[in-house]
Amino acid sequence: MGMVDYKKAVAILKKDYKGHMRCAGPKPEKVITAAEEILGFRFPPSYHQFCLDYGAGKFGDTAIFGVLEKSDYKHDYARQYRHGMGEDYVPKKGEEFELLDTVSFTLEQRKLGLPTNLLAIKSYGYSHFYCLYITDPSGKKEGPVIAWGRGLKELKPKKILPAADYGVLWKDFGKFFLFFIKLTRPD
Repeated sequence: MGMVDYKKAVAILKKDYKGHMRCAGPKPEKVITAAEEILGFRFPPSYHQFCLDYGAGKFGDTAIFGVLEKSDYKHDYARQYRHGMGEDYVPKKGEEFELLDTVSFTLEQRKLGLPTNLLAIKSYGYSHFYCLYITDPSGKKEGPVIAWGRGLKELKPKKILPAADYGVLWKDFGKFFLFFIKLTRPD
């Protein structure tokens, strides 16, 4: 169902989001493959397609992490944002993609205890975010979206638990994406 819901979300984007989205993509397969190699797993099909189509982006009021290329980085705002500018910093036009790099953000969070089978895909609040729970490192199957944040679970760093222990919020990325696209649909 992940790809079915993903395609529904894309149809809504094409119809209702003209002028209300900014994306860093599309991205070539080789860029996505390089990101997957760094992280140690392949992305589930619907998230992989999202990265191919959009890279990363802001859709209405919803920002979703994705895969970036060096050319997407104009400044080092991602590090500044996480180390001193704070949650309320609003990037200038052209800077926002650097805040949406799933690879660098996920790797940073691994240093703080994020298990290696989670992929950060959207921030909510200062130290909480939604993650794809990677159930199949080969990328052939979808995995659920769960909530993660310091203080939500007292876990040993890099401990891998069953998805049910985290609280599954969406069955897969397609459902997650469709939910937020419907939620933040422009008037």
